[in-house]
Amino acid sequence: MDILELQKLLRHRWWIPVSLAILVGFLSLGQLLLGPGRGYTVEIRMLIGVHPIDVADESLYDPRYYAWLVSEYLVDDFSEVVASGLFAENVVARMLSDFNIELEPDAIQGNADTGRTHRILDIEYEWPDEEEALAIGNSVVAEITENADKYFRQLATVRTEITVIEGPLVEPTSLTLFQRLDLPLRIFLSLFAGLTIILLLDYLDSSVRNRKELEAMGFPVLAEIPKQELPIS
Repeated sequence: MDILELQKLLRHRWWIPVSLAILVGFLSLGQLLLGPGRGYTVEIRMLIGVHPIDVADESLYDPRYYAWLVSEYLVDDFSEVVASGLFAENVVARMLSDFNIELEPDAIQGNADTGRTHRILDIEYEWPDEEEALAIGNSVVAEITENADKYFRQLATVRTEITVIEGPLVEPTSLTLFQRLDLPLRIFLSLFAGLTIILLLDYLDSSVRNRKELEAMGFPVLAEIPKQELPIS
């Protein structure tokens, strides 16, 4: 099939891919508007440090250097504490007592995401409800600042100090690259599917539409009647 034949075919059945793309677009928009919301992300940033120990001769041992070094290792350990089941249970208990919100510890633990930059610990939770997300953030901050000694005793660490430098901040969850490309990709695929349907219908169509098809079948063409539109009376 050459370009001219394809153009004629598209002019004749253009409505198939266009209708399919419009249908897919409306269904996708309806799913986006009527489906679950984007959700929210609560972010917390904490500075974790260890006080340097007192030494008589700092020329042999630099307490400040090793305090910074231990602090970085401590952030790694404490990120695992935040993601633990024990911490999630304590946060859930605090939410019930402080905000009268009852949640499952597994949900808190499963949505916890931690990261680190030197001595700074980043904590994030993704949650569908804004009010509950803020309550989670406040409960996490309160649990860490009020009961930090208990967790650090489990880590065999003393003279530890935690400072909340940011948060809890609750913001709508940003769309991922896949979510941004989802609607255009669906429309593009529907147009491609419509074009495929056009080609399939043309392949299955056994009717003869021009002299080239007759000649290709081995029949001689004696005459050809041009197509004319009848005048409207």
